[in-house]
Amino acid sequence: MATRKLPIAETAMDAIRFGLTRAGTAARLGLLPCILYGLLMGGGLFLVISAFPQANLILAEVFKALESATGQDLDLGYNLTSLFDEPDAARMLVGGALMIVSVLVFVPVMTALLQVAAGDEDAPRTWLYFRWGDREWRTLIVFIGLMIAVLAANQAIGVIMIVAVAGAAMVDGGMLLTGLLAGTAVLLSFCFYIWLNMRISLIVPAVAIENETNLLEAFGATAGNVFRILGSLILLGLTLFLLMLAALLVGGIVGVLLSLFVGQVGTETSLGLMVSVFGGVALVGFGVYACLVLALSQLGWYGLAWAALRPDHVGVCGPDGPRNGEVCEI
Repeated sequence: MATRKLPIAETAMDAIRFGLTRAGTAARLGLLPCILYGLLMGGGLFLVISAFPQANLILAEVFKALESATGQDLDLGYNLTSLFDEPDAARMLVGGALMIVSVLVFVPVMTALLQVAAGDEDAPRTWLYFRWGDREWRTLIVFIGLMIAVLAANQAIGVIMIVAVAGAAMVDGGMLLTGLLAGTAVLLSFCFYIWLNMRISLIVPAVAIENETNLLEAFGATAGNVFRILGSLILLGLTLFLLMLAALLVGGIVGVLLSLFVGQVGTETSLGLMVSVFGGVALVGFGVYACLVLALSQLGWYGLAWAALRPDHVGVCGPDGPRNGEVCEI
């Protein structure tokens, strides 16, 4: 069965358009996950760092500095550090587990945004979005399994490269022949690595979007599109790089102009203080928006690419019901 062809430039530009127009939606949906991430990651870091006695000395110095700066008595800080006098492996394990779990809180938002990018669903309208069901579990399990498989493949490729180079060194044909054989082995291994990553690149997005474990379908959809996928990703990366450079340039120019203006009117004046505060907030907000566009454009690319390459029959009558107006048989 013939597969579809990925539009190289169109997919990359649509992904950037998705990032530019959906940044507000991503910020709204990601509000609760960001709060949960901060709490879990902060708690995990505290447990991991405090598991080492040397870290307690640093924490004590931090609390002392805070006391000196605020004039407040932070006895709670000393009480906390006094609890951690010896290395504690259990606390390290708990802290590490919290840090890992903190990353997983973004899975529901990512699956929702992939569906939006693919055109299958409208964005949820809630401000406190957090859904964890079959789709999220399936996506997470496939992602973990795929990462393990990729790591194993990378190790195998590394072993093959070492064996090939060692074998080339044993060939009695002079340095030139040895170098050619070793270089060929490295080049072939690198090409296989790129090919494999391009072929499996849409497996996780397909599972997240369709809510079906169509691993072979997702793998087969990328057949004949390796160079198109690679070219579209390169074009996306280069365009985002240029956009980020432009954003940094604009932000730098605005920051310099604001500094010059505040320097002229003086920070002690109400106008200077207001411009300084609001200008700083605006620059920070612009930076956050640029980071959201960068991440969302990359995520959106995978949703758009799967929408362009998925076979017609995939997901039409899946667990979530009909798609695109299709009628499913009961």
